[in-house]
Amino acid sequence: MPAGAVQAGRHWSDSQGVAYRTGRSILALTIALGLLVATGLGNLWLHPYFLRLPRLHWKLGLVALALVLAVVHDFVLGPRAGKPGAAPSVRVRASWIARINVLVVLVIVLLGLGLLR
Repeated sequence: MPAGAVQAGRHWSDSQGVAYRTGRSILALTIALGLLVATGLGNLWLHPYFLRLPRLHWKLGLVALALVLAVVHDFVLGPRAGKPGAAPSVRVRASWIARINVLVVLVIVLLGLGLLR
């Protein structure tokens, strides 16, 4: 957004515009995650036998793993790999962590679909 652009009747500088857009993105993500938690708790309320299923235990464990991988990628390896002159090995590690995380999330989706059967 250019400096001095008008959004919703207000003038925003570049840094304010970035902060505004970031806040809106985080709000959308928070709402989506809240809906996922709410529907998951609702399903457990309606179907308490899910707690005894090994698929749910695997799914919850993989969700924890996906969160750890995302934190490592986004806050440890990602910033290191993005620095000018970063070692190629750091970029390769960050890339592989992201790929593994995608596979973990796909398995989570498959396990979630398996709970519905």
